[in-house]
Amino acid sequence: MKAIKVAVFFEMMKRLMIQYSFDELQGTTFRSHFSAVGLGDTQERNGFFLAVYITDNSVLQDGFMKGVRTYLDDAVVYKYDSPYQEKDVLDKELMYIIEIKNED
Repeated sequence: MKAIKVAVFFEMMKRLMIQYSFDELQGTTFRSHFSAVGLGDTQERNGFFLAVYITDNSVLQDGFMKGVRTYLDDAVVYKYDSPYQEKDVLDKELMYIIEIKNED
């Protein structure tokens, strides 16, 4: 991924006030690091990953997905139910995980 596209993507997330974490994984899984449960959660991962927390079917989700398509068009995006879902909140919360690769 080109650094400028990643920078513009992060600026977009800041403007939209989207909650995220940026983590380096070394020989760990999405399940153990992010508490993700679903397809590919037990595969060992190495690299830099962005975890984004968004309410399902929201305007923020639309803006986030547009940003992914615009700036991170070659990224692999994993989608899980958020492990931080509040029990008293009716809206479903999601967690997207994206690998941020260094450009060769």
